Amino acid sequence: MGILGAIIKIKYCFIHEVKLFGINDDKAFVVLATNKQWHTIPAALGKINLKSTPQTEGDTLVYTTEGTVNIPHSRYQNLLTNLSGKKIIIKVTLVDNTELIYGDKLNPILAIQEKVTPSTPVGFAGTIIKFIGKDTHGALKSQYVQPK
Repeated sequence: MGILGAIIKIKYCFIHEVKLFGINDDKAFVVLATNKQWHTIPAALGKINLKSTPQTEGDTLVYTTEGTVNIPHSRYQNLLTNLSGKKIIIKVTLVDNTELIYGDKLNPILAIQEKVTPSTPVGFAGTIIKFIGKDTHGALKSQYVQPK
């Protein structure tokens, strides 16, 4: 599933913050540990690109997830943690309020973060976070589960 430009919000959680992760058909059930919550990435609207592309590896269908998020310098202070090298699960909200989950506990998404200085006065200045991961399910619809 490739969704470009339709993402209005992006959040993440670290693998160690997940208490329970389940998959049922095309839905993901994510329960975070006590006192944990999804962390917002303060991305510029229209600057979130994420897609899962299916391909076969031998007899197995594998989805490669790739994407980028641009965080303007003015919003960078709202990013609480340097994500570079961290393994995460991503939750995005689309314009129709559908939520999709990328990655899982066994196959998390790797984040790579870099600062960007423009080569021209009108170029982008800020931080770019790149995402890469592989799994056997691609993007899943988020299904809310009431924690017990």
